[in-house]
Amino acid sequence: MDAVHIGGGGHGGGREPTAQTGSLPPGDLRNALIEAAPELARQGGPEAVVLRAATRQAGVVPNAAYRHFADRDALLHAVSQTAMAQVARTMETTQPTGRSPGPGGRPHPAGGPGGAGLYY
Repeated sequence: MDAVHIGGGGHGGGREPTAQTGSLPPGDLRNALIEAAPELARQGGPEAVVLRAATRQAGVVPNAAYRHFADRDALLHAVSQTAMAQVARTMETTQPTGRSPGPGGRPHPAGGPGGAGLYY
């Protein structure tokens, strides 16, 4: 096997197997399984996200997933945690001032809630 390709919504890429084992480097399998899950869902719906399919997409034997996830629910939990972290990072970069928007998405006058001024 020359490379393992992971579908991750356009930001993935190939992962090179190690020379000794022909598998992913240590620590990469967990991330590869998390990246495989959304692609599986896009291809076959939520029911398609199963450990066996994720390991197949990652190019490893099915039992390898159980070193990282007890079951499908544990994989789905990790996927949701990863997605929420990505959303948080996106929100942090979109709100550079650190202030929340006022009503209707407009900035709060006078710098924030409780500040002097009127909403417009």
